[in-house]
Amino acid sequence: MRCYGHTLNLVARAFLFGKDADSFELESDINSMRGLVEQDQDHWRTKGPIGKLRNIVKFIRSLPQRSEQFKRTAREQDYEGYRLCEESTAELEVVMNNETRWNSTYMMIERALRKQTEIRAFLFAIQEEENEARRIPADDILSSEDRRVLGEVNEILKPIYLQTMRTQGWGKSDSHGRLWEVLIGMEYLLEHFEDWKVFYSEVAAETVGETHLDAAERITTAPTNFRERNSRPSRVRRLPARFDEDEVYALLQRSQPTRFIEPLHSRAEYSTAEKRSASETSQKSTLLADHRAYIRASINNGWKKLNDRSQTRASPDDLPFESSSFDAIFRTTHPEKAKLGPSGKRKTSGRVMYECLHCPPDSPWSNGKRGNAIYHAKRKHTSILQTEASTVDEHDSDIITRPSKQPRMDSFFPSRPSDTTLRRVFNRQQYIESIVGLLTRRRLPFSAVKWDEMQDIILACNPAIEDLLLTSRDAAMRHITTTFDLYRSQLKAKLQASVSKIHLSTDLWTSPHRHGILAVCVRWVDNSYRLQKALLAMPECRYSHSGERQATLMAEAIEEYGIAKQIGYHTGDNATSNDTCLKHLSQMLQDKYGICDLER
Repeated sequence: MRCYGHTLNLVARAFLFGKDADSFELESDINSMRGLVEQDQDHWRTKGPIGKLRNIVKFIRSLPQRSEQFKRTAREQDYEGYRLCEESTAELEVVMNNETRWNSTYMMIERALRKQTEIRAFLFAIQEEENEARRIPADDILSSEDRRVLGEVNEILKPIYLQTMRTQGWGKSDSHGRLWEVLIGMEYLLEHFEDWKVFYSEVAAETVGETHLDAAERITTAPTNFRERNSRPSRVRRLPARFDEDEVYALLQRSQPTRFIEPLHSRAEYSTAEKRSASETSQKSTLLADHRAYIRASINNGWKKLNDRSQTRASPDDLPFESSSFDAIFRTTHPEKAKLGPSGKRKTSGRVMYECLHCPPDSPWSNGKRGNAIYHAKRKHTSILQTEASTVDEHDSDIITRPSKQPRMDSFFPSRPSDTTLRRVFNRQQYIESIVGLLTRRRLPFSAVKWDEMQDIILACNPAIEDLLLTSRDAAMRHITTTFDLYRSQLKAKLQASVSKIHLSTDLWTSPHRHGILAVCVRWVDNSYRLQKALLAMPECRYSHSGERQATLMAEAIEEYGIAKQIGYHTGDNATSNDTCLKHLSQMLQDKYGICDLER
């Protein structure tokens, strides 16, 4: 039986980040570890309003000074307003999401909606800073449309959060995680997602021209019953004068009494139905078509994940295993056939070997025992057995035929591996490295990854990986930069372990885009006493091609790799600027490192 909390976490991640949530979070972690702040912000902006909110929260929490400034702003906003029975939110901090904490993204959104007035006041204040580094990028500012999307996401994810909190820990008093509550909770969430799925499926029938409606007109035509039941006038709607023209998403306050603590004689009068439908809580009519399509796709991703996890699957040991399944998975061979035995006679067949047709080439599987082969198929290729079993069930069960000793007709034809098998054998890291090598060594444009011909060649080799291909020139540039950084760190370690002097060769040339490039190459003998060569750096030589400028660029490369005291000879062409370059380089090495060998 699957872990219910883990299932809820997978559903929420599928809703927020799509099918490949692990890769998205892994790329974000890599950017954070390498200190690529701007790349990480761009990476999260691809997730729309959720990514913008995450960048805002990280900006606030990145420095203690900003967190303290945000608290001061919150206290000022709290002081300007009034409250009779609402709790103060001034001391609440914004919540940062992370991959290890379940429902952290929901809590980040929920807290941001409660403190949206303070967040907007804080962003308004820091935008007046003269130093651009102290201001948040304009691309991360949330619009009214973005806040409505966050409110919609908050409504959809709220039941998942409540289910996680209710069923966590050890069950007690016949509730809080007991089996019956998990089963009912699964059905409740399926009904919840199906309700939203059906509601947003109506988006497809809407006209494209609706996207050009004025925002005020769309808001005016919104359902009037949205959040009007069981709610009080909220302090969050009263803003400073500079925000009068903006719309604020009103989040239901936690401190407001629910219908479950109302007296019995008044509950029937003031209470609504137990569960409000999507049409009662949604703001779909106020959203743009692009945002509605985004939420519809997110709902479908979450529903598919939840539906898959709710299906009961048979144990591999319970799967039927027919002879046809064996022929579809294994190839029977006789490796000793026609070989001479100990007595000098040729063997007619010899021992038998069963080779798996669906295991990847880098880890093939074969065995001489039929029972071991069947066990391998049940454990490693369950999907193929299930397909075979469903095919058998489609036949008429009233017709009983004697098993034929003749081989099946389809055993004479090579079977095509399933899409799951094809995706499993695909090595994406090796694919990316090959693309990087092709673009750099053959001097292809970055847009080559978008060529239809390029993708057709790759899909001809593996037709099940269309969604795993690189289709963006920006992604190709990021991978090239990452590969070069890795190459540079490895080269630095090899150079510092050199057993000989490191000799330089440089040449200045102009790229096809008319940029001056100084290529710095090195040759040395490694600790295995083998001659090695490598490209050290390719800095752009801007503004001037003089010897002094070239010497400065070479000195920067030498300092970056830490090989100043290992420099040997220099090889270059007969340009007069090279003489000037070497004189200035020698002087720089003498001034900074005390190297006095000017005849080098």
